[in-house]
Amino acid sequence: MIHKIHFCDGIEHQLRDPTHLGVMLSPYFNMPFLLTKSFPDAHLVKKALESFYGIGPLVSKKVMAKHCIHETSNFSALSNQKILDLTAEMTGMKLESDLKREVRGNILRLRDMGTYRGRRHAMGLPVRGQNTKSGQVHSARKINRVDWKN
Repeated sequence: MIHKIHFCDGIEHQLRDPTHLGVMLSPYFNMPFLLTKSFPDAHLVKKALESFYGIGPLVSKKVMAKHCIHETSNFSALSNQKILDLTAEMTGMKLESDLKREVRGNILRLRDMGTYRGRRHAMGLPVRGQNTKSGQVHSARKINRVDWKN
C-alpha cells in the first residue's frame, strides 16, 4: 500500500507503508518522528538521539558520523531521506523497553544462580564493591531495586 506523507518541507512524498520503519508525522505542527517520539524542527539531532534509553553520547556521535550529520544540526537541516536513514538505523538497535527487559533479565539470572552480585541486587546493596559504611548505601538501595520473593 502506498501512503502519501507531507514532511517538513511541504512536499508530498509517496512511501510504501512507512510504519514498519516508525516514520510518521505528528499531527501536531508537522513534527518529524524518530521511532516513537516526535521532535520539533529546532531540536538538536544529538539530543533527540540521546533521549532514547540505550543511546548515549558515544553511540549518538557514531550514528551521526555514519550518516554525515553535524553535531550541531537540528531537524530542520535534515532531509527526509536522512530522517528515514536514522530511523532505519535505530530499528536495528536494542532500545527502550527491549533493553530494559534484557537488563532486568540479566539481574534475575544472576539472582537465580545465587551469585554474589545477584544477592547484592536482591538486598538492595552496592553491587560493584562500593563502601557500605558511609551514606552511599541509601542511593544504591534506590537504584538496585529487585523484589525479594519470586
